[in-house]
Amino acid sequence: MQAVITGDLISSSKYPKGFLEKISSELKKEFQELENHYGGNFSFWRGDSFQGSIGQAEDALGLTLRLKALVNKIEATPSSRKVKSQAPTADVRIAVALGEVMSIAAEPAESNEEIFIRSGKTLDSMQSAKRTIVLRSGNASVDRELDVELTLLEFLTDRWSVASAEVVYFKLKGFSDQEIAAKLDVSLPAVYKRKKIAGWNACELVIKRYEELVNQLPGYGVRYE
Repeated sequence: MQAVITGDLISSSKYPKGFLEKISSELKKEFQELENHYGGNFSFWRGDSFQGSIGQAEDALGLTLRLKALVNKIEATPSSRKVKSQAPTADVRIAVALGEVMSIAAEPAESNEEIFIRSGKTLDSMQSAKRTIVLRSGNASVDRELDVELTLLEFLTDRWSVASAEVVYFKLKGFSDQEIAAKLDVSLPAVYKRKKIAGWNACELVIKRYEELVNQLPGYGVRYE
């Protein structure tokens, strides 16, 4: 079972000059990491939208939050540690669809497979619903539960500061608290505080519950190359 991740940068036309290019550059680096680790293919289109797939559906929610944290932590202009409590300059809207992929197109946005289309259509519907993270598994019961959990999760993620997003991003990449403190040149208590403000424990619980739900889906465990 695969996951197709489709996203777009929110209100990118209002970004400061050069900021969209900065975000796009950072996302492309991240996509290269994901492709190296998971396979699949990620690409941009229209300058502020992207789509890609991974073969491990159980990792899709964690990767979605990782991409959001990456975008949230990017600053339009470098700032001192003292003002990183500021709200993010940029945000992203992401839709995930789970299912089977029989073949990978050279450009994901050009694929006519159902899972790619479903992910794209879900993203198109999110702006009017004022949602930023939506996941569709193809199972109505699972989707109803995820809608509740992800709506509550959005309440936390939409309030991340740049500092909170930095810590969440590195936690989702598997860094320890000590490694994050060294990476960001902050104290360990500062990392603990940022995690608490970000609602990291709640994020972990939702990710774990999502993984449990994916394990229960028909077809789970099938891998598509």
